[in-house]
Formats: sequence, C-alpha cells, structure tokens
Amino acid sequence: MKYFVPLARANEAVAVTLAAKAASLRLSTRQVDALYVGYVSGSARTRELVLQDPQIFLRVQQEAQQRQDTPKGPAEEIVGELGRPGRDRPPTTPEAAIGTVHKLAVCERDEIGAHVGRARADVQRCLANFDKEQSDAGPEHANSHSQTS
Repeated sequence: MKYFVPLARANEAVAVTLAAKAASLRLSTRQVDALYVGYVSGSARTRELVLQDPQIFLRVQQEAQQRQDTPKGPAEEIVGELGRPGRDRPPTTPEAAIGTVHKLAVCERDEIGAHVGRARADVQRCLANFDKEQSDAGPEHANSHSQTS
C-alpha cells in the first residue's frame, strides 16, 4: 500500500501492473521499494524495464550495489577523485591519497597521468570561461537585467 497508492494516484494502470507483477513474483517489501523508486525516479527506459521485467531491474540494482561495496584499487580511487572537483561531497582526505601513486603499476601511472591531464585542461578551460564571462558582464550589470532597463 505504501508504494502502490501514491503510484495509483499518478497512474492507476502502472500501479495495477506493477502490483500484479510484484504479487506474482512474491517480492519482498524492499524489492517493491526498489521497483517503486526505480520507476518514479527513472528515465523512460528504466520505467519500461521496471514494468516489463522487474526481476532484471532488481538484478541490475543488486549488481550495482555489489560493485559499490567492492573495495577499489588505487587507480580506481584516483580516477574517481578526478570527477569530484567542485561537488558538494568532500574528496577523500588528503592523508588517504598520500602515497597512492606509488602503489600503481607503471602502465596505471601512465593512464592516470592522461586522466589528470584531461581533468587539468577541463578545469583550466572552465576557469578561463568563467573569467571571460565575469569580465564581459561587468559590475554595471550586477543588479539589473538588460531588457528591463
């Protein structure tokens, strides 16, 4: 009821279909929760998969969770950190990152070096664009809209 009533308010046919599949597969409450969340927050393709074959969707979800729980090697840790600048979540502590490069194989260092180079270029390009737009905007437009004045 916790999942199907709100869904039925939005789309009764989908709620009935999903409830029937959940009942026939004898899904647990957690599995129904995963289907509900997947359907409500998913893309059109995800919604289609949830309705067509909930078992496949649940299996993919479970495998994704297991991959997250698997410890990462030093190379994966560094590549993961490269995608983090400017995000709300904090990077790993500097102490944890110290010495990570020394744990890498030579081929991994070369690969990480390429990732770092691309990340550095992306950041520099972003900063240059910001500086250009900041100077183009100028202080005289800070509190007004050009069309309204």
